[in-house]
Amino acid sequence: MIQDMLTVMWKEAHEFLRIGGGRRGAIFRILLSVGLLGVLWPWMLGAEFISSTLPVIFSAMTATMYVSALIPDSFPGERERHTLETLLATTLADDAFLFGKIAAVLVYGLCTSMVMLVVGWITVNLKLGAGLFFYERSVVLGAIVFTLLTSGFMASVGTIISLRAATVKQANQV
Repeated sequence: MIQDMLTVMWKEAHEFLRIGGGRRGAIFRILLSVGLLGVLWPWMLGAEFISSTLPVIFSAMTATMYVSALIPDSFPGERERHTLETLLATTLADDAFLFGKIAAVLVYGLCTSMVMLVVGWITVNLKLGAGLFFYERSVVLGAIVFTLLTSGFMASVGTIISLRAATVKQANQV
């Protein structure tokens, strides 16, 4: 089942790059959100950004933003592209198909939030210039756990909605 999940995750990762203009569009979307949450806010807050719990909140916001944008396309998108029946007819287990789609979105959201944290860390250290400032372990661990919890909740709710929606537009509206 794990191999089947990895297969679905690989397929979903390639579809993420095709949404909204291909690789350039995906890179632009990541740079935009990372630029807003990973450069602008850390630059304005300085060392307070590193020492507070704001990175936890911003990483969860970043991941949840990506998950909520991608998950409505999961099942209705397959249905609209007429590939859902083909995928369900393969030897992939249905639960591997479901969990692979959810896991792919979660990994994508977690990766973008970690990129945002690294960019925020670099921004604060470049602004202050004197010595290196680091996140506390509890902040990094809290960011990972809270990001997985919030984006996992969003992915679960979004999957339930998208399974019941007939079109991607309807899933996005709900």
